[in-house]
Amino acid sequence: MIRSIIGFFVILFLGFLLALGAWQFIHHVGGWDACTSCHSMKFADEEYQKSTHYKSRSGVRAGCVDCHIPGGVLRVLIFKQLIKDRYVELTNPIVTKGDWDRRRPALAKKVRDRLVYNKSDICVGCHKEDAMVPMKDRGKKAHQEMKKTGDTCIDCHYNLVHERVPWEGKAKKLEEGMLDL
Repeated sequence: MIRSIIGFFVILFLGFLLALGAWQFIHHVGGWDACTSCHSMKFADEEYQKSTHYKSRSGVRAGCVDCHIPGGVLRVLIFKQLIKDRYVELTNPIVTKGDWDRRRPALAKKVRDRLVYNKSDICVGCHKEDAMVPMKDRGKKAHQEMKKTGDTCIDCHYNLVHERVPWEGKAKKLEEGMLDL
């Protein structure tokens, strides 16, 4: 009986240590320094540092992981992403600005597709719809329309952090002045 109790607490303690280690690992590899340590990310980082996600009036700074890795329990999957990113970095690195510019459309499409599929869940983790007050009339109108159409953040607010990448199908809204970029 005593052995069972001791065994239970040993397993519980080891589980706690494993969870703590995993949290520390995710905290370390999910930080800005870890994300930008690859030479491939220097071009993305330069763009990010010019954005309002880096320099905001409120002093809140969104990091790479906040926008590029889903929140909650899914952050554990960062390990999978880390392995994939390292593999790509070793086998097909982005060395020059030209490499970055050539890959930018495919990378933007990948992130946009994920945001569309997940209904901009990463955005609404920080930006609460009921707390937003668009400054421009067209922004107010667009937010009212969004409630009716089912559009989400990414449908209008793209190209906010990194340099502009056209998005097919969005040109019509842009021409109509509906996008508040």
